[in-house]
Amino acid sequence: MRNIAFSLSAVCCLLAGCSTVTYTTISTYPPGAVIYNRSNTRVGEEPVRLYWEDKDIEDIGYHQWRVGPVTAVWPSGHKETQYITYWSEHHADVGVTIEQKPDSPTFKEDLQIGMQIRSTRALERSAAAQQEMAARPYVEQQQKAIRDMGEALGRLIYNR
Repeated sequence: MRNIAFSLSAVCCLLAGCSTVTYTTISTYPPGAVIYNRSNTRVGEEPVRLYWEDKDIEDIGYHQWRVGPVTAVWPSGHKETQYITYWSEHHADVGVTIEQKPDSPTFKEDLQIGMQIRSTRALERSAAAQQEMAARPYVEQQQKAIRDMGEALGRLIYNR
């Protein structure tokens, strides 16, 4: 019976066109570049997470698969384009850093801007964490009030 169920699910999956999705998290050095996918569509500021379907993955042999290319564009306009290589047929989530060459004429400028971006992001995360901590007592108070109301309602229902 289990074999029939498995066979049916496999057939349904084939008919529906199921595919594997591969994820790539892309960051840049210096930070702050904008990421573009292979169709030259802006994905967003790094870090970004890209999704690849089976049709996007190229088998390059020797248990290696390749996707891309992905282009990083820094505030100065400097561009670096890179393919992403997977070393496993399972295509697990891979983290990739696209690096600007240190001898590029705009490296120092982009590094300075990137450090400012990192600093701003760290301050934003800190402020968000502080807001969450400030809201916690209120949330806990509301949760306690809901528990108390539930207990009171339970006593009313069961103590008739």
